Amino acid sequence: MLTILIVPILLIWGGVNIHSYNRSESMLEDQIMDTLRYAASSSSAQIYNQLKPKEEAAVLTAKYLGNVEIDQQAELAFLKSAKEATDGVQSVYTGYANRTAADSQGDTEKNKPQGYDPTSRTWYKTAMAADGVAYTPVYE
Repeated sequence: MLTILIVPILLIWGGVNIHSYNRSESMLEDQIMDTLRYAASSSSAQIYNQLKPKEEAAVLTAKYLGNVEIDQQAELAFLKSAKEATDGVQSVYTGYANRTAADSQGDTEKNKPQGYDPTSRTWYKTAMAADGVAYTPVYE
């Protein structure tokens, strides 16, 4: 008789525990997903806040250099000042369809390896194909 009472109690208790476990698992999965969504959103905003000023500086630099006739020394000075004025920028590069190039370190095509052609570089092709600012992988 006691066995007849204990078996149903154990079955009910086991069922309640399984339901409780499944509910806890579901709640934990929901909390993990909420945390991941928050982290992704927060990281995305931080990345945007870091990149936006650099993007604006790139746009202004491109507009300026595209609208003025300056000699290479003035261009190098401008690139250096653009780099120094934008926090976190390591270098500013230019490349032109006539295969000339310059950067904020003062390098021109004269200092580049023989046969250097900026138009063959991924960053140049990506920028030329873009309708606005383009992002490329980190250049090493």
